[in-house]
Amino acid sequence: MNLKTCVKLQAFLLSALFLLLPQDLFADESVLNQVLSDLEKGAQMEAFVPCLLEKYSDAVCVVTDKAVTKRDAKFHVRSLSIYDVKPEGLKKIFQYDQEEYSGLLSIRVTDMSSIMAIWATGSATVVTLFRVIDKDIRLVLEVGTKLSPEVIDLDGDEINEVLISEGNWTSGKDGKRVFKPIKTSIYRFQKDKYIESMAVPFEGRFTALQIP
Repeated sequence: MNLKTCVKLQAFLLSALFLLLPQDLFADESVLNQVLSDLEKGAQMEAFVPCLLEKYSDAVCVVTDKAVTKRDAKFHVRSLSIYDVKPEGLKKIFQYDQEEYSGLLSIRVTDMSSIMAIWATGSATVVTLFRVIDKDIRLVLEVGTKLSPEVIDLDGDEINEVLISEGNWTSGKDGKRVFKPIKTSIYRFQKDKYIESMAVPFEGRFTALQIP
């Protein structure tokens, strides 16, 4: 199957998803076609999802994969691009590139200001969080983990904390290896990025920021 055929098939499959989306904007196939026409030569689309953010309520997130060769070295560049959809067309407002990730595992809006993307890296995963600050979209967290992150407002300030847990492999009662979480690092948003504020036992992670 050649590249042109792949792009057409990709466009057909992705456009079918518009039927499931409530916004009239994403029921317009022209948005998808504009994104496809804006892709760099050789780039393959991995994700196309609405990302409803404050100040950019009609935006779409697009993740692409492009094989690159430099000095006889071959590698892949994965990019997360965010487009603001206007009546007059698309405007790219943000792009994040990374050469070390082997694939996108998930992408989702965590609140009206933030988008979380989780990437495969081989032995673990990397959690990235992007946030609207003023009118800019910035990378505010990039951290490795072997467990899925938890996103929750622990202290009631309407800004989510990010919980990253770690542990060890152990043998269960049936002899099978299981991963047992031991401790959790709590990341809190401060000014323009997330900073690890404390590490607590895994069982007490949800009550760590409660006022006695």
